[in-house]
Amino acid sequence: MNDGKNKLFESLKSLSNNPTQLAKISESIEEVAQKESLYTDEMDIPYEPIDIFSGEKNTEKDNKKSSYKKAFDYAIRILSLRDYSTYKMKQKLKEKGFSTEHSTEVIEKLLEYKYIRDEEYTQMRTKQLILKGYANSFILRKLQQEHLISDNELIESLR
Repeated sequence: MNDGKNKLFESLKSLSNNPTQLAKISESIEEVAQKESLYTDEMDIPYEPIDIFSGEKNTEKDNKKSSYKKAFDYAIRILSLRDYSTYKMKQKLKEKGFSTEHSTEVIEKLLEYKYIRDEEYTQMRTKQLILKGYANSFILRKLQQEHLISDNELIESLR
């Protein structure tokens, strides 16, 4: 066994661009591999995914956390651009392909941090529609489409 390793080591020391030299090295590697049974099918090596950046093993639990983290990061990123209602955020997360379980968890966290505020969003959206000159009935329909609760009194108070 040591003889094969020594032969391989010597071949690697004198590595050159010579094709015959490279062929000898290849043969030496195969000899060592056969002697030490490195390439046998009998070896049972369990497969465990490893994060290439941290070197840590990935488990299914880590993958779920990773998916939740991606959903949360996406939600924060789009909230940094503009406000969304709870319903609209659910739609955005669904469109992006996140599971309903992760979407629900993300939205609960966003509500906890008060990053999503449906009451303020309703008022803001109502003001936008008032400024565009829409009638109360149209504004109420638009808000219903976004699953927001409003009434004529709120609209009139904002006018």
